[in-house]
Amino acid sequence: MTTEQRKMPSIFISILMWIVKGIAYLWLVLFIGCLIEYLLVGIVPPSFCSALRFPLGYPDGIAVDVKGDVICVSHFYNRIQIFDKDGNFNRGWFSFMRGGADIIVDGNNLIHVEQREKYAVYTTDGVLRQTRSKDLYAKKTSGVWETKDALGNTYRIQGNWFKPKIIKMTPAKNVSVLISDPWYLWLIGGYFPLFYYPLVVIAIGGLLKLWKR
Repeated sequence: MTTEQRKMPSIFISILMWIVKGIAYLWLVLFIGCLIEYLLVGIVPPSFCSALRFPLGYPDGIAVDVKGDVICVSHFYNRIQIFDKDGNFNRGWFSFMRGGADIIVDGNNLIHVEQREKYAVYTTDGVLRQTRSKDLYAKKTSGVWETKDALGNTYRIQGNWFKPKIIKMTPAKNVSVLISDPWYLWLIGGYFPLFYYPLVVIAIGGLLKLWKR
């Protein structure tokens, strides 16, 4: 084997290491930003992570607002996400309530989120309007896996932990998948593995460094 041939694997490993490092640094920035926003939820309005789409992550509540946007609450990520009527992601934010919660939208287009003995009200921009102990709201929110819009379309959660999706059924009984996770979100699906991914990427970088030696 010539010197040039021996250099080729080394160059390939170096390039691969730079790619891994770039991914690790980007992921760490996103991770730290989202972690800060997660810890300060209810104190500061959503900002950094509001444009980031998270996996549906065991959705356990669904509602439709007056514009026809679909609002989904995620058990795994303590997160509320809004999709437009065509299923495109608009924005999302973390909820101060840990774990799963149920959700409805009232006539003023305010989002009511309920979990055990906790209760919160948000605007559709994710601004927390009020929190209090759970009271007797006009409409029970527990177990909202299905809802309807003003046009009579039905929206239903199918699946839970593995590849959940939201389907839409028209009054004419035409059924379609409105919202599902794209393939790249499958990589971070599960019970908040976002906390562990930087460590995985750093470990891969370390192994490549050892291999280069």
